Amino acid sequence: FLHMCFQDVIAVFLNDSSCIFTSLSHSIKQMRQHLRNFKKLFLLALLLQFTLKAGAINYYSRTASGFWTSPGSWSTVTYGDPTNTGTFPKKGDLVFIGDGHRIVMDMNAVCASVIVGQGASGQLEFSNYLSFTITIAGSLTINNGGIVNYSGNSSRTHNMFVSRHITNNGTLDLFSDNDDFVNLVFNSSVNSVISGIGTFELNNVTLSKNNRSFIMEAQVSTFENAIRNLILSSGVYIHANSNTFNMTSGASSVTIGTNAILRVPQGVVNAAPDGDYLYLEGGIEINGGTVVVGNANGLQGIHYRKTGAIIPYIDLSQGMLEVRGGITCASSDPDAQFSFTMSGGDVLLNSGSTGAAGPLFNINDVAGSSFTMINGKIVIQNPNTTPSLNTDFSLCGTEGTVNVFSGTVEFGNTFTNANAVFSFAPFPGVVQPNFHVTGAVSNAIVLCTAPNAVSDFQLLSLQIDANKIFDIRSIAGTAGDSKAMTLTNVMDGVNAFYNDGIFCARAGNVQFQSSEGQGMGGISNTVFYDLTVNNSYGLVINSNMEVGNLLQMSDGIIYSSATYPVVLNPTGNATIGSAISFVDGPVKKQVSSLLPQNITFPVGKGAAYRSVILNLQLNTTALTEFTTEVWNSSARNLGFTLPSDLLWVSDVRYFTIVPSNTNNLVSARLTLSYDTDDVVNDYMNLRVARDDGAGAWINSGGTATGNATGSITSGTFTSFNTLFTLSNPQSGLNSLPVEMISFRGKQQDHYNFISWSTASEVNSSHFELQRSFDGRNFETLSKITAAGNTTLTQNYSYRDYNVSRSAYYRLKQVDLDGAFAWSDIIMVAYSNTASILAYPNPSSNGQFSIRLQQTDDFNIVVSDMSGRILPLSFHRSGNELKPDSALSSGVYLIRTGSGADDVTRLVVAETE
Repeated sequence: FLHMCFQDVIAVFLNDSSCIFTSLSHSIKQMRQHLRNFKKLFLLALLLQFTLKAGAINYYSRTASGFWTSPGSWSTVTYGDPTNTGTFPKKGDLVFIGDGHRIVMDMNAVCASVIVGQGASGQLEFSNYLSFTITIAGSLTINNGGIVNYSGNSSRTHNMFVSRHITNNGTLDLFSDNDDFVNLVFNSSVNSVISGIGTFELNNVTLSKNNRSFIMEAQVSTFENAIRNLILSSGVYIHANSNTFNMTSGASSVTIGTNAILRVPQGVVNAAPDGDYLYLEGGIEINGGTVVVGNANGLQGIHYRKTGAIIPYIDLSQGMLEVRGGITCASSDPDAQFSFTMSGGDVLLNSGSTGAAGPLFNINDVAGSSFTMINGKIVIQNPNTTPSLNTDFSLCGTEGTVNVFSGTVEFGNTFTNANAVFSFAPFPGVVQPNFHVTGAVSNAIVLCTAPNAVSDFQLLSLQIDANKIFDIRSIAGTAGDSKAMTLTNVMDGVNAFYNDGIFCARAGNVQFQSSEGQGMGGISNTVFYDLTVNNSYGLVINSNMEVGNLLQMSDGIIYSSATYPVVLNPTGNATIGSAISFVDGPVKKQVSSLLPQNITFPVGKGAAYRSVILNLQLNTTALTEFTTEVWNSSARNLGFTLPSDLLWVSDVRYFTIVPSNTNNLVSARLTLSYDTDDVVNDYMNLRVARDDGAGAWINSGGTATGNATGSITSGTFTSFNTLFTLSNPQSGLNSLPVEMISFRGKQQDHYNFISWSTASEVNSSHFELQRSFDGRNFETLSKITAAGNTTLTQNYSYRDYNVSRSAYYRLKQVDLDGAFAWSDIIMVAYSNTASILAYPNPSSNGQFSIRLQQTDDFNIVVSDMSGRILPLSFHRSGNELKPDSALSSGVYLIRTGSGADDVTRLVVAETE
């Protein structure tokens, strides 16, 4: 029935629509047996008729001047043709206005798309008599010479709704004067693109898509420059050209609505260039361009407020956001949630000539707020003008979510006023970005914690430039002088703390804690109150530093040097340390008191933790420094003369304690620690030996605590020079242990040749030679019988034929009583065409040379067995390189920048 009825109605309608009801009656009579209700049939026919009329019709202009509603203005065949099978354009119809034709709006119109002009002329004009609205469900295209305009002067406001695109190669003039204009609105659930080389004159342009999933992309600056007021209500506005767009001229503020997003991939957008505020209810996304907010005074800036379920946000991946005031919540919504995400680019705050009185970067500390920084830089040019009331930098660190992976906050730049004082809010539970206190070299700039702040805080790192100050004290009042600062990362791949200025520790604690090694650098002398090392990867000291209260060795090793020792000033002390936390290098203690001193040196070397405790009393208050260090080298090889009551001294290590004054000692005692590799097996006969300053050892006696591991406290002495070590008396059985002269390996034609020598042996049972291909998992290759007891040089060797790649070797020296000690690890590199040669290998004094097979420039990298790269520099002569400093004892890998296996060599340094 439907099929037959549909055919009937179509046939009649196409021939004579006036006969439709006759045809309909005929159809009903034919099908009466199938349908009882005449009314239903009638309604169905009307629906079919409506469906036919809703089909798209092309309407072409055909007159030099006509009205939209006049059928005589249109042809349904082509331009200028008199045929019109419809009336005038309606919903779903396509409109074509050709050259020489002008159509005037005289009603509220709806159509699909509008094309104006054929390349020479053509015009669509809004009437001057009444206000009308045209809704274009598709696109507006203005060809060359075409015009869409309103030029009346009768206080008329018209509206043009465009769902899709505007392509303008002619003229789009929708502004006559301040009370005669056409509002342009982009709506519907489709994307829009504005393009073309034509001219624009616009008043209000509104983005009002159905939701923020749909975009409006402005590809031409002529469109943007013609806008007097851009209203972002719903959707994504994309500044898709490389020019500058003054978003709203002459307005006191700009609002980005709840469902709207401003996206800037290129060019510059000046938001509220003549006002103070940008009210952010939706989002700002910068992924390559620049957004500037506010006028030159910079009194305010971005004020976010939450008017619905959507949280206002800023997302910056690359490009720049300059806010001439600050970013903070609007006074109308003081508890608004806000989200800030930065994966790159730059933010510049408070760059106006006057500056903001409120917070400069403030994310409300409420649930739902978030701060994420993956990379990039935030620069605060000047502090706010009410520092005792407002904080310059404050995150949502208690109630909100803070995720910081990298990135820097700079307090100050070259335009920062002299004597500027910044502040930030400390939070104990989150990590804040790298902080950098900077600015013009001649300007003093200070960074403090927020008014009355008492909380501990965590930073990725801290950098203080010359003439700049970081003060842990609150900017207002003295509260929180004892707060703790934890540094959890590094700023430059090396340093977690870099000080060229002044660090005011007050009574605070600085803790180094990271999942990678950290360093401390800078040209200034940094005085810490409490310093805690809680980093299993270690801390490298490359600047002058002091501890004024307590050095807390919790986890990890401090690497110091003769140039940059760890200094405990007269009021400073240290915890004893442990096998996992000590100072590898010199520790200097300053004393300026007549009172007895009990000084703890948490020192060690390599993998050996060997604490030292020095009890002493001086006869002057003049400052005296005692510098202590452990050396994993044979005290026997120093060649000092033994007294008659000592049989030998340690072949494993010795200690140096260097006083700055040797004439003010009243009395002293020394406690040295030892472990299994010191081979103490007769502790009752263990002694402490010290040098006399003239090449001889002195027996200082001692009381030890046990075999294998423990400590020994010497007798009292009234003068000392430099060297201390463990010693064995004539009646003692402490081997202290076999005196190893060398342990070497080299590749021969078809095997690795491993050799070692001893200068003396006491109760030595045998050697076990072990091999590994990864430096960690070793297997025993051979057991070689030792000489036992001898003072003559003994030479041993082994040929390893089962190698086809680089291999690591070590020796286990076992005594008759089962005590044992390990040698250093050496590596024999497997190579058919060696590119470099390190020699002597091993080195007995830490000095070595590198010979290259070619004279090409190489980047030489030296690392220890843990992978830590050493900061060595080399000087070159021909194809030979020499380091400018010696290596400590250990095993090192030398590589060239080529990264090939055949240019990797091993150096074993055994320093005196």
